[in-house]
Amino acid sequence: MIASWMLYAALVGVLVTLAALAAERALTALGRPVRWVWALAPALCLLIPCLSHYIPRGGLELTAIERVVVSARAALASAEVPGYDTGPPGALLERALLVGWGLLSFGIAQLLLFSSAVLQGRRKEWRRQTVEGVEILVAPGFGPAVVGWRRLEIVLPEWALELAEDARGLVVRHEREHVAARDPRLLIHAFCVVLAMPWNPALWYQFRRLRRAIELDCDARVVGGGADVARYGEVLIAAGGLCRNGGLPALASFAERSTDLEARIRALVPNRTGQRAPKVAAAMSIAAALTVAACLLPDPLSQPSAALADNLPDATSWALGQLSKSRQSVMDNGTIAFFRSASGKLLATRLLPGKGRGMPGGPPVDWPELAETEIAAVEVVKGQEFEGRNIGIIVVTLKPGATFKRP
Repeated sequence: MIASWMLYAALVGVLVTLAALAAERALTALGRPVRWVWALAPALCLLIPCLSHYIPRGGLELTAIERVVVSARAALASAEVPGYDTGPPGALLERALLVGWGLLSFGIAQLLLFSSAVLQGRRKEWRRQTVEGVEILVAPGFGPAVVGWRRLEIVLPEWALELAEDARGLVVRHEREHVAARDPRLLIHAFCVVLAMPWNPALWYQFRRLRRAIELDCDARVVGGGADVARYGEVLIAAGGLCRNGGLPALASFAERSTDLEARIRALVPNRTGQRAPKVAAAMSIAAALTVAACLLPDPLSQPSAALADNLPDATSWALGQLSKSRQSVMDNGTIAFFRSASGKLLATRLLPGKGRGMPGGPPVDWPELAETEIAAVEVVKGQEFEGRNIGIIVVTLKPGATFKRP
């Protein structure tokens, strides 16, 4: 089940990423900041799978319960019994995935902590200097960058001090925009989401796009503040060729990279093509549709065929115990359906007629009112011997917090 849920979360990530790409195109056409699109995308990739049980889905009320139990009745009449894999291979896979998940998150977290410690040690070695009226740190072979958490500081490499005065001013101004926008903190928050699901490739892609969007927005603020576009582009090209992280891990420094330099240069020239409104409307519509699709994607943990929780008593022995206590009469070849809470408390029973006196033509069974997402598991037992009669047993286990309403 963990494997199915991880695949579900990965699919949600793909849909959210496609929605973010569409929204980015619309905002770019409007000349709006795009970084918040990529800041929101990782949060949605985490929240949608974790809160999918609470997302309302239409058409899942009483008819869903009827569909679940009718399918179970059909299985009782055939030679097949729907079930779930509780054997060692499945259990081993589940444990392996959970252990691997934990180790991967732990390892990346340790790398981040190590990187932060190395960066903190290097900061003590860098000298302080006032450049363009701003106190900065000067580092050999590192930067330009903004480092820190509580106190954000600009770090410039020694080569930046040798630039022409106007070019050096643009570099400092660029970094000051990062400080004003608290960009390093935004990156750290986004990386914490990646750390929660490091196996999800969509989150890594979104994190990379967030870094790029932060740089694009920062460039737009610098140019919007009156900087010469041509000169600023020259500075970007020069800095992109000289920018280094000084051997520090990228996760610690968040130093700017030159991989998206071409996109940044192109973004400096505004797109003045006509027919912008239809393209923006289409892109936003696509983004909204993909986001809704991600929210409504079926969650395997909410499906009625999910396995019973390990802490619940065995469904067969539990059901026979309930029959013995209640002394209910079940006809030969008949079926009794039990509804129990997540803690194993009996909530209701329903008798289904035996063969030859089936549901068609008879009075409908008054099933309890439940949403499909409130069902944790449905277990079917065929051919159970009880007091000399051959009966079928259906045990419907509800999720914790499920609302049980008697008809």
